[in-house]
Amino acid sequence: EHRREPAPVLGPGVAVAGLVGVIAMGIAIGVAELLAGFGEWIGLFNTPASPLSSLGQTFIQFTPEWLKEFAIRTFGENDKLALTAGMGITLLIVAAVIGIVGRVSPRIAVGITAVLILITAGAIYSRTGATVLDLLPILLGGLAGIYFLVAVFRRQLVPGVTDPVEAAPVDDTTG
Repeated sequence: EHRREPAPVLGPGVAVAGLVGVIAMGIAIGVAELLAGFGEWIGLFNTPASPLSSLGQTFIQFTPEWLKEFAIRTFGENDKLALTAGMGITLLIVAAVIGIVGRVSPRIAVGITAVLILITAGAIYSRTGATVLDLLPILLGGLAGIYFLVAVFRRQLVPGVTDPVEAAPVDDTTG
């Protein structure tokens, strides 16, 4: 009987892994924003349910006064646009790092993502008028992003498996 040795598991390249992180973050934020917007539209959620809005407001709240003044002097009426662009660039970099970390250790990437979801949930819940129900969009969006990360990096989560079908238990009693 000839036993086939499993091929070594090779993760995606660094650029592809970074892109995986960006896509996962996009899924998480996109789903959360859609749910928050729809929920607000039908009267289910309050305004704080939007993760990007809540993060932006929290960022402004904790920004030192000298930096706020600098932003207003430098960008004038476009200071909010500059904040949004800065937040977007920061999220893009963090997402790429999550993907690159996931290339080496998917569990750590999922852990980092979970921590970011909890930080965002804290930002949402800290807003005036927020309720526990307002956390639902970020939690569901976060789960969608984590699911994507796990699905892409699944082969690395089960050592020695190159095909997810091979990860299923085999019934050797019928032999």
